[in-house]
Amino acid sequence: ALPLSPTTGVQELMRELEVLTVPTLKSLCRHCGLPVSAPRKAELVQRLVQHLVEHPPAVPWPTVSWSVAQLLRHVAEVKGQGNPRKSLKSSTRLDRQPEPELTCKARPQPAPTPVKDVVAVLHVASWNTDGLDDHLCQPRAQQLCSILLEQSPRLDVIMLQEVVPHTAQIFTAQLEANGYCCATPIPNATYFTLLFIDEHGPHSSKLITGERTPFTGSQMGRDLIEAHVAVAGVTVRLLTSHFESLREFSAERQRQLGEVVSMLQQPGPAIFAGDTNLRESEAKAEKRLHAMKDAWVAAGGGANLRFTWDMRRNQNKVFPRNPQPTARYDRLWANADCEIQSFALLGTAKMAGGCHPSDHFGIAALVGITG
Repeated sequence: ALPLSPTTGVQELMRELEVLTVPTLKSLCRHCGLPVSAPRKAELVQRLVQHLVEHPPAVPWPTVSWSVAQLLRHVAEVKGQGNPRKSLKSSTRLDRQPEPELTCKARPQPAPTPVKDVVAVLHVASWNTDGLDDHLCQPRAQQLCSILLEQSPRLDVIMLQEVVPHTAQIFTAQLEANGYCCATPIPNATYFTLLFIDEHGPHSSKLITGERTPFTGSQMGRDLIEAHVAVAGVTVRLLTSHFESLREFSAERQRQLGEVVSMLQQPGPAIFAGDTNLRESEAKAEKRLHAMKDAWVAAGGGANLRFTWDMRRNQNKVFPRNPQPTARYDRLWANADCEIQSFALLGTAKMAGGCHPSDHFGIAALVGITG
């Protein structure tokens, strides 16, 4: 096994662990036999780093950031080597206060829920590009591309809404030049959605099929892109859409939501991300959504990450009332064969031209795919 040093892998590992949710970190600690009763997330990260330094993997340290799948594979390797927790140095700060023994030993404990192996972690982004606004439309599209291509880890899936023909040329040229393929042909429409797959990334993802299906009841030409992608030997269904806009089209918007949820319920890993235009009451009315994993909620529901259309922070659109409107229109849902690990907003800073890349903030999430 190769030793780890702060200059090779530990810093990358810490950065990777710090973006995970606390439940995911605790799950990894349990697998390693480490205590989980830590008052702060940083202590869980430090415990996992210390354990992996003392039990290095039997493969070379990767040059890219570790995924949870790699961590779980390492856990499986060391589980038969005794209790890893005992190998921690007793002089370290983390072990000065040992975890207390359980005192209620008479009560039988339920068997642990089997944990599915995470075979890959996809970095997925979705963004309404606001192509229908002519103001600095092409510079905004260029900036939006730059932000997407600068993400770390590299994005595996990019879903775009409200693309127009002249910005589609920008997106396809720049993304395809960087190893992405477009899942469907460019439609002959005023505005539309696009979905891109990274076929040259660490997962060697391959597009199997991609199709665009119109919503039959849409008055605005809205549709659904469905792509099937092979990732680490598993077929993943990827979905994106731009649901019907405006309050008066609530019924059609909810029908579109129902179609998406039905597809998420089908067997196998499935991820939807897009501009849903949903009002909170509409989302609550779709009871089947409770079985899906909402990326913002699963990652902790941070107040500063809630609104993706926030005219208090984004002045690309100004309304003649105060306070300015806010909404969580852009959402990412995954089914039970996926694991949400992080959630972030994109494009929250202004461009040099004084505006944001779009009136929507983009969303990005790390999603574990289980096999």
